[in-house]
Amino acid sequence: MKVMNPFFYLAKKQKNKALQICLANLQENPDKPDNHFALLVALAAIDEVDIPTELPEKLLEYYISVSNFPMALGTLLFSVKSGVEYSQSTISSFLEKFSKDHGNRISKPPGRAGDSSMEIEFTDEATASLAKKAVQLWQDKIGKIFLPPPVQGHAIPLFKAMGKDSLIQLLKKGVIQYYQPQQRIIKQGAEENCFYILIQGVLKVTRDTEQGHVKLGFLRQGSFFGEMALVTSAPRSANVLADTSAIVLKISWELLGDLLEIDPQLADELASYTRIRLLKNLVVTSSLFRTISTEAKNAVITSFKPVIKDHGEIVIKEGEKAKGLYLLASGEVSVYSEEEQDEQTLLSTLLPGEVFGEISLIREGDATATVSVSSDEGAVLMHLSRDNFQKIAVLYPEVLSHVYQVSLERTEETAKVRKDESIPAEDYML
Repeated sequence: MKVMNPFFYLAKKQKNKALQICLANLQENPDKPDNHFALLVALAAIDEVDIPTELPEKLLEYYISVSNFPMALGTLLFSVKSGVEYSQSTISSFLEKFSKDHGNRISKPPGRAGDSSMEIEFTDEATASLAKKAVQLWQDKIGKIFLPPPVQGHAIPLFKAMGKDSLIQLLKKGVIQYYQPQQRIIKQGAEENCFYILIQGVLKVTRDTEQGHVKLGFLRQGSFFGEMALVTSAPRSANVLADTSAIVLKISWELLGDLLEIDPQLADELASYTRIRLLKNLVVTSSLFRTISTEAKNAVITSFKPVIKDHGEIVIKEGEKAKGLYLLASGEVSVYSEEEQDEQTLLSTLLPGEVFGEISLIREGDATATVSVSSDEGAVLMHLSRDNFQKIAVLYPEVLSHVYQVSLERTEETAKVRKDESIPAEDYML
């Protein structure tokens, strides 16, 4: 079957083919804003194309008006990469729309903000001719976009705390990446220090387990992903692959540092957003949430607080009361007994999604084992205090039932390990 998605050919670096498809689509349906966007993307992939400012500006006005965040961001991104310089009021319109949960009025976009007079130079004359034709067609068809009445804006993570200068830095220094269907964006186990925003397409998230591939879900346009790298240096906990042709914006740790220098309040916004995303991931992967109601899940989610621990740091000490229930979000922890001085018995190793601290919590007594972080990159934990756990247990008995069951199983496992360890080594058949 013939592929007519221009982003598919951009991912294959076939710029001419992508541009031809965009021209045909715009000619056939000039009233469809997404065809104008696709043409902007194709032109941005070609070096030294002079795009008149009023063309992407008109398109941006439409996407801001209908409160379409990923397409508005994409329009800004590709036009700025092409050398278009927007006025401060245009940038303010974008931030006003996507930094608040209210407000349906936008300022009128300004006129042309100074087009580049740079001479167009191409090594490929066919591409040069096609690009000029595309710009001319775009000028002829831009007026076909119908501008509906503005709809209510909505708050977008990161952009809620972003100012004009930091947004411009993001647009100029963020890296645009194209993907074909089934191409991998993030590999489980890889070590990276960047995160992404999905501009166009659909991505799928999977995790490799001993039982095989587990599908965790899909990411739609406008989604943020990979933000765990901003919290911990732990390897990626899942795979992200393109389900359709896709465009993503890659934001490095270095770029984020530049943004934080301009707008320090972005740190708090990212921390809050990451906490919510951590908990949403755990709802999917942790057994704690599988058997409880939606109402109970929401109550538990809002009560957990994030805690970051370094390698070797003790979370729970044997013989002391645990401070509450812990849910492991990333990394690994070791559970061991210290029955005799300088001697330790490893009881188990816990992986992301597992809970611990339940025995001390249920029995209202001291912890029966020590838990410390064993992964080199540290661990991210979600902590539920004793007081909050007791309140939730009263309102949602199923949560108490699950934790109680885990407590019984752990007690049995611990007893078995300790019994096995007590058998003299010479009695084993090796």
